[in-house]
Parts: sequence; C-alpha cells; structure tokens
Amino acid sequence: MNTKLAVLGCVLLLALNLGSKSSSADERPNVMFIAIDDLNDWVGCLKGHPQAKTPNLDRLAARGMLFSNAHCAAPACSPSRAAVFSGRMPNVSKVWSNDSGSIRKVYPGSRDLTTALNEAGYHTAGTGKLFGKQSDHTFQQYQSYEQRWSPFSGDAVEYREKELSSKGTRNPRHLLQDSLGRDVVLPINRMPSDRRPNEKKGESFDWGGFDLPDTDWGDTRSANWAIDRLGDQHEKPLFLGVGFYRPHIPLFAPSRFFERFKDDPGTLPPYRQDDLDDLSPRGKSWALEAVTAGLHSTVVEYDQWQTAVESYLACVTYVDHEVGRVLDALDNSRIADNTLVVLWSDHGWQLGEKDHWGKWTGWERSTKVPLIIVPPKNQAAEFAKAGSVCDAPVGLIDLYPTLLEFCRIQGPAILDGDSLVPLLEKPKSRYRNTTLTMFDQGNASVRDLDWRYLQYADGSEELYHLKQDPNEWTNLAAIETHNATKLRLRAELEYHLSRFETGSNRISSSQLKWLGNYRKQENLPRPGDMLVHDDPEPQIGSGLVNLYNGQDLEGWTVRGGHSKFEATGDVIVGTCVPGSPSTYLSTNRSDYGDFVFTAEIKHVVDGNTGFMFRAAAKLEESNSKQRELIFGPQCEVEAYSKQRFWSGGIYGQSAGGWIYPMWLEAHKETRASLKKKGEWNRVTIEARGETIKTWLNGQPAAHWKTELYPKGFFGLQIHAGSKGTIHFRNIKVREL
Repeated sequence: MNTKLAVLGCVLLLALNLGSKSSSADERPNVMFIAIDDLNDWVGCLKGHPQAKTPNLDRLAARGMLFSNAHCAAPACSPSRAAVFSGRMPNVSKVWSNDSGSIRKVYPGSRDLTTALNEAGYHTAGTGKLFGKQSDHTFQQYQSYEQRWSPFSGDAVEYREKELSSKGTRNPRHLLQDSLGRDVVLPINRMPSDRRPNEKKGESFDWGGFDLPDTDWGDTRSANWAIDRLGDQHEKPLFLGVGFYRPHIPLFAPSRFFERFKDDPGTLPPYRQDDLDDLSPRGKSWALEAVTAGLHSTVVEYDQWQTAVESYLACVTYVDHEVGRVLDALDNSRIADNTLVVLWSDHGWQLGEKDHWGKWTGWERSTKVPLIIVPPKNQAAEFAKAGSVCDAPVGLIDLYPTLLEFCRIQGPAILDGDSLVPLLEKPKSRYRNTTLTMFDQGNASVRDLDWRYLQYADGSEELYHLKQDPNEWTNLAAIETHNATKLRLRAELEYHLSRFETGSNRISSSQLKWLGNYRKQENLPRPGDMLVHDDPEPQIGSGLVNLYNGQDLEGWTVRGGHSKFEATGDVIVGTCVPGSPSTYLSTNRSDYGDFVFTAEIKHVVDGNTGFMFRAAAKLEESNSKQRELIFGPQCEVEAYSKQRFWSGGIYGQSAGGWIYPMWLEAHKETRASLKKKGEWNRVTIEARGETIKTWLNGQPAAHWKTELYPKGFFGLQIHAGSKGTIHFRNIKVREL
C-alpha cells in the first residue's frame, strides 16, 4: 500500500478500532435521543410555516447539522419507530402499520438499538413515547406518564354509556373535571367523531388550550424526569431517550401558547380544490379516508380549519419549550461536552393538504421530518461547521447505523440504513440517490433531491417535481416528457426493495467502525453497489504453471522499495526492512490478461501484504529524483490483528485506495476463514475480461468489474512494517 495509507493504518492501530477518536469506554459519547411525535416541517429552521415558532429547535440546529430532506421509513407511529429502533424496513420486520402488532411478536429476531447499547456497556434511560410498549422492556431505566390525553387521564376522557349516543352527532358531549375541579366538556371543537362514533374511547381529533399547571402535562413531566437524570452521576456512558407526544392529536396544550393567535390568526397551508383530480382512484382513497385523524370535509363544515392550524402550531411551540428546558439542563450538566444530540420526529402530518388530515400517505407532508444531529462539543472540530444544512435524501432508517458508528459498538448483523457520519463530516459527500418510505404493504415512495415517485399496490403511480412544485399539486407520471425520470425513480424503488429483501449487500455491523476511515476514497463503492459471488473456487490442481522455479528468482524483478526477497527451496522469503517503501517482487512478463492465479502466503510479522495482478510500473518525480511507481489492483492479505477482515478484498495500489473492502455481511465466512499469523493462507484470483473474482482459503471473496486494468504483471508485495518475514509458496497460474 502507499505511504498515505500506511500512516492511516498506524492511526487506526493507535485508535484501536475507533478511527480518529479515542477508544476508552469512559470517552465514548453520551447520547441525548429526542423524539417528537407527528411533527412535520412546521419548524422555524425548516421554514415549513410562516408562523412556526421554535426557538429551541432552531438553536439546536445552529449548533449542529439540520437534515432538510429527511424522511420516515413509514408514516405511522408504530412502523416508523419499529424501523428506527430495529434498523429494519417494514417489509423486513412486517410492522407495516399501527395495526401490525408488536415488533417483538412479528419480528422476534430484532435486536433493537437499546439492547445493543445495553450490551455495549451503556446505561439506557428513557421517558415518554419512544419505542411504544417495548420501551419498558428495553431501557434499563424507563418512566412513562399519561401523555396522549394530558392534561387528563385516559380513563377520564372515555364516554359514559349515556353520553355515547352523542359522540357521532352534531352535538357530541362528554363531561369531565380538570385537576382544579372545573367542568370541561369535550370535544372542544364540537365536531362529531368520524372514526369511532360508537366507541367509548375519547375522541382525539380535537384541539384547544387549558389554563392548568404545566405539571398536568405528560410532556412536561417527561422533561422533568429527563432533567433529573442529567443531574445523576453516571459511571457508564449514558443513552437518554426523551419522547414527546405533542403535536400528536388531541392538540391540547397550555393556554399561553395559543395567545399569540389573537392578534395574528393562523395561516392555512397551501391548498387547491382540484388537487386530487390527477390522482388514481387508489391515490384519492389514501387522501380521503379518515384513518389516523378526521375528515377534511368535517373540519371545513364546522369552520375549524384555522383553529386546528393554530392549535397544531401552539402544540409545536409548547414541545419546543420543553425541549429547550432539557437542552438547558444538558448544557449545565457534567456530560455537556461529550454528548451527541439527535432530535427527530417519527413522521410528518397533514393539515388539510390534499384534503387529508393526519399521516399515513406517501406525500411530502406525511413523510418529511425534522432531523437534527449535534456532535459532541469535544469532537466538533471533526465535523462540518455548526449550523450546516444537508439536503441529501436521508431517512430515519439511517439513525441506528449512525449511532453504532458514533458510539463504536457492534449492532445486528444486517441493518437497512446507512450511517450519516460522512454527511456530518461533509454535507455534500457522496451518499445514496434516494430514500424510501413504505405505507402499508405494496405502497411505497422514493425521494431524491428534487423529485418524488409513488407507486401503489394496484400499480398506479405519481411523480412530482418538488423543486418546481413543492406542494405536489401536479402529478407528472403520465407526461411523456418525464418518462425517463419516472423510470429512473421506479428503478430506484425496485433497487431499495430488492436489497432490503435479500440483505446480502450490507456492511456487517462489526465492520462499521472502520467505515469512516476508508469511505472518503473515490474508488470505494457503495455497499449496495458491491457485487458478491458464491462461486466455487476454480480447480487449482491441473493445468497450472509454476511461476517460481524453486531454485532462484529467475524471471522475477524487485521493484519499488529496498525490502529483500530470496529463494529458499520451495519458499520465497521476503524480509521487511523498516523505513522501506512498499517493495514488490514482480514477474518480468507483463502481459497476463485472463487467468486463474493461486498462491499461498504466511506472515511471520504483523503487517499487510498481497498479490498484485494486471499491474504496471511507471517513473515519477519525487524530491527531484525519479522513482518507479507500481500501480494496479492487489488482492490484500492482512495479518494485523485489527485489520484481518480486509483479506481477500481488492486494493488499488497507488490507484485510489480501497476498491473492494471485505466488509459485507455476505463476506462473514470469508473473513472467518483467515488463518492466524504464522499459518499459511491460500489466495485464488480469477480474471476474465472485465470480471475479477477472488477466493480466500476456498471461500468466495471479492467480485469486481473494471475496464481499467486489462493486463499486466504479477507481484508479491511487502508493505512497510516492522522487521520480520513474509513467506510465499505454490505460486501458480493458468492462462485462459
């Protein structure tokens, strides 16, 4: 490998698997994980509504990075949160909707985020709405309060038998008392129940303010509990989850948050009467059905649209106030400098756009969420400047792998998302093209920088150019001039679905800790783009020609550095010379094109080495001197105790760094096959045209396609390292 990577390797070894960050358990970051229910982009920093008032969320975004194009895995509470905490998409976990049941029952193989943190030595504490009923089982310390119906209890809002007949009428009436003993009649908005007119349960599609003590509100009590935990002394790194329920319906909040609308009435969201005319019958049904809230027609009939908008904005500001209290407590705590803050909402919410109220659609208003990540203060220099905005299409599905990388822990074998760490370092970094949202089985939506594509279970489609049409008013799916875009995004959707189902192209969680150190190299493929193979190793016993005669190094030339090679019977022994650049024993012949190559290697020194193939040499100037540069692909074999998993992969020697790392879950058996230092390992390489395949000790390894290296020489490499020896034997080739 080149000198630059040698330096990097030293850094990695010193960091003990933790990249450029320290590995001490005491220095692993604490995590503040703030979840807000049903919060769309009506947030000041996202500019989703002109009257959004969220000074605390805005100041948090100013401290870190705002992801302005973030979307949920599913636009409903249960499937979205199941995806966040399991790292798996709904078509894997089968948690499709709020009616799917607990993930523990439908996907018992899930290894949730808090379990991974618990096992890694974190203290996990949580309060409020986080992972549903699972929170009580997965957090080591968990406290729940009545949040949904606060400032009342769930029992208090239930209709009595004699009241129930009024629930679906024009004069619904349920009487209860508040904490001060005053009578309250619900619903405040005086609207009939569209969804559950015959059920005793309270009607949640309601809104209004109450002049009651803040401690009557579940979100305030959750904030208080979290503040207390920040004052505790923690021997382990802390993962503190804080789940806020508002602005989920009912849109109840303290009265003072409604007062500003007396002089500044709420502004309705953009709306078109004919918005649904270009949708399929299936698309229209998603808009008009009252699944997660009431009907738009009812809201309009009872003249409640503006009041509902004001109530939603009031609830958002109330929750922002509680978030601010928690952030202040964090800033004044012992762990202020070493805490990662992640704030997210489980999905968006529609307030009459496309005649829809609630979530549970594939449109922007339902899928888009606030996502703010603030790295620890003591690591701020390693990331983009505070206040950065990233517009890459990302998803909540990416939070699990992001936390694994930040906290340097091992998670499940397969995760469906991608770490956001490279974007936190450089918000314009190469990332995937689209992010996926699924809303019940067979319905999905993909979002890129400018476009959204939806496909329903009946095959009907929608296409929107959000850069020109941010309200998604014009469905372009049937317009011929946009057919290429539609086909491109349809292919992206199919790609997402196929990779989530197969799971083969996933970075194994045990390898995530290395990702940040190698992902910046231009030639590194996206995991989803890496080819894998399970072909049997080619027959190595017949038709192969020995490249080493067993007596001397005739036909070979030493190139590059000044490490030593010598013939010793059946073995070529290479001796590392400290301070020498990488040294190569290369074949004099340099026109090997299609072939099967095999050789055995044994490390007697801690280091890395490999076999160059289709390689070439050129002269270059260095410090006013000419030196020979060896470049081309190399099948790597590592003996470093902390880097063994790269073996069998392909490195671009002096040609761009790693081309094919061995970090996929599909490579698990190959990584396990590498033998210890002092034992022989066999490498086999097959090159046919542009296709390269490798095997390590008979296990399938890399699968790569390239037109860059059609032919060249073979080379045995000694990388710069400690003094010691590397042995090579049975070096053979069969040309094809």
